[in-house]
Amino acid sequence: MVNRHDDPAPLFECTKDNCSLRAAIIAANKEPGKNIITFARDDTDDPFTLSISGTDEDEAAEGDLDIRSDVIILGNGADKTIINGGGIDRVLHVQTTSASPQTKQTNVVIQGVTIRGGHALTGGRILNDKSKLTLNISVVRDNLGTTVGGGIVNQDRAIAEINNSTNSTISGNISNISGGIHNSKNVSGDAFTTVTHSTITLNTSTNFLTGGAGIRNTEGTVSIKNSIVAGNKAGRLEEGLADCENEKATYNSLGYNLVGQNGDPNGCPTVYTDITLPRTIGTAINTTLQGVVPYHALVGGSPAIDAIPLGHENCLPPLTIKTTGGSIKPPQKKANLGQRTPNGYPPGRRLGS
Repeated sequence: MVNRHDDPAPLFECTKDNCSLRAAIIAANKEPGKNIITFARDDTDDPFTLSISGTDEDEAAEGDLDIRSDVIILGNGADKTIINGGGIDRVLHVQTTSASPQTKQTNVVIQGVTIRGGHALTGGRILNDKSKLTLNISVVRDNLGTTVGGGIVNQDRAIAEINNSTNSTISGNISNISGGIHNSKNVSGDAFTTVTHSTITLNTSTNFLTGGAGIRNTEGTVSIKNSIVAGNKAGRLEEGLADCENEKATYNSLGYNLVGQNGDPNGCPTVYTDITLPRTIGTAINTTLQGVVPYHALVGGSPAIDAIPLGHENCLPPLTIKTTGGSIKPPQKKANLGQRTPNGYPPGRRLGS
């Protein structure tokens, strides 16, 4: 159990009363099988901040936290467990040690955390390399990738699931190319990213010649459903591809997504159940992350409200719906796309987080 918020030199083994996140990951790397890392609950809610600088080292001794064995990282909620890269490197590097397709992939699940403050050439927040990553009920925000992928880079036979039918947000990340998610084939083979019930918005790509500030897919496969990919900003010469860019790649819309802005899907392929945002992103969501667990709330009149028919993938409304006045209304006939309704109450299955 992680109970230290600082990042001391990893020259000690974790004990019941003395364990940093870096030390816990180093210990997990040495143990075969599935390890579980949890976090002690305390009254501070201070971030777990990395401070040991260094790059191009793959044992988690300095710089980013290199994960080389199967592990589940269970936070206490995105409001309680905040992992801050401190600007010294990316935050997490999930890796499989061999490029051979016959090698078992490292399998990592991250749940209930916020990851921010990463800064690296590739993958400001997470670099998933030849491994399998599942991200649940988490927030990826305010990370910087100098060249590619401010939020997440998924490459080289890697598989990323964001977020496996729970709620995740990727917002406010910046990179020269692909601010939010970069999914790309590399030497070992295709990369696969699945986005479910998530919100990818307000990410930025600064390169004038590239789009895909939300999702950039290069010779890989992206599948997305019940999600928001809208309001991302790309270089001025590729504004029409601001939210999605696919280069020799496969992009599968599985339906009930809200994409684009101002009547343009901005590069995101659509099917008949998808919605292209007719106006600016501020007419769909609150552009400021808010709440104890950070999220972009739906605003009144958002096209994401009541957008999913009940019964779709066993979608059901809550038994009762709370109103701002405290009264109770009957269950609605449809479910929402997006994070939460204007009063903050989450009514059943929604598109986005």
